[in-house]
Amino acid sequence: MLNISDNLSLEKYFLDINADKHSDKSNFKLFVSYSLGILKSIKAPKLKVIASESGMSVLNISEFINDDLDLLDSESILDEEIKKLDDLSDAILDSFVILRENNKKTETRNVYCSSQKRGVKGIEYLVLISVKGNNTKIIGIKRLTIKPDLITESMNLIDKILKYKSINSVKGDNHFFHEILINYLNSKKITFISKPKKTGIWSEKVLKECFNDIDVTGFRYHNGIYTRDLVLKHKLYGICKIVKVKPSYRAEENKCFYIVSTNINLSVMDIFKGKKQRWKIETVFRDCSQNLGLRSCQCTSDKAIDNNVFMSFMTYNFLSEIRKKITKNKTIGQIKRTIQASIHIPTNVLDLFQQKNA
Repeated sequence: MLNISDNLSLEKYFLDINADKHSDKSNFKLFVSYSLGILKSIKAPKLKVIASESGMSVLNISEFINDDLDLLDSESILDEEIKKLDDLSDAILDSFVILRENNKKTETRNVYCSSQKRGVKGIEYLVLISVKGNNTKIIGIKRLTIKPDLITESMNLIDKILKYKSINSVKGDNHFFHEILINYLNSKKITFISKPKKTGIWSEKVLKECFNDIDVTGFRYHNGIYTRDLVLKHKLYGICKIVKVKPSYRAEENKCFYIVSTNINLSVMDIFKGKKQRWKIETVFRDCSQNLGLRSCQCTSDKAIDNNVFMSFMTYNFLSEIRKKITKNKTIGQIKRTIQASIHIPTNVLDLFQQKNA
């Protein structure tokens, strides 16, 4: 059975990242309580469940997540997470969508939801995570209000990280394959690895034409795939190394895909591994949605939804810290379920459980 010792307690974790200094005293207690409710909830961690499991009243929890963001300085708390990182070698960018609930208070916009493969009315968030070995942490969250924000806010998040840590490489899907972001990263000497859209002009014409003259025998076999790489110079993206990946020896064009790296010195397999590493952010979204209530918020105001998103990710960071220090082979969901089954309470805020009798 997993023993949650005091030095890994929930409260101590938030104290270590100075969350108490970036929120007032009563809000910090609710901050810990909200995260505790998420951890202890066996069902979907909705508002009433969180309040019940943490020992707080629904009113207290509701007031907390509806408070002004100034009272919960999420930006500064994320800065503290960045400072705590041993080193930041790889960063991964992606966005996710929370679908609009049946209310009139939430500001939503038309956005493409990749998980549903269609346009929806929803709230889009840009998220940046750091990855080093088995340690994954959320270190940047931005609500996107207009579509061009995706690239602009990506650069803003990276700028903020560079104040504290250096970055070797950034990974992103085809939405981030944009000349402005690529040129920005080149100026910072940061490698960018992405998979451009198959339907883009560059993929449809330039890339296919470059690989057309290469015979099947010109592709090399690597761990179940066939690859061929070329170094090309593009007027928008500069000099890039392009890897064409074929899942089988005589795969048709529609079964193949391309990977682009701005570092032409990387090997083919390093570029391919970089593309695969990007999937880690998808597992973060899955873990937070299935286990930590990321999309289970029943609140109607923008600030409440923002705070719930932030708290889901901060609880993930706490569980990720446990996985790093205690049990590297367990998933986030397994760690949460172990905590639920354990007699050890993952916090030393004892008065949280006295609220019911107050």
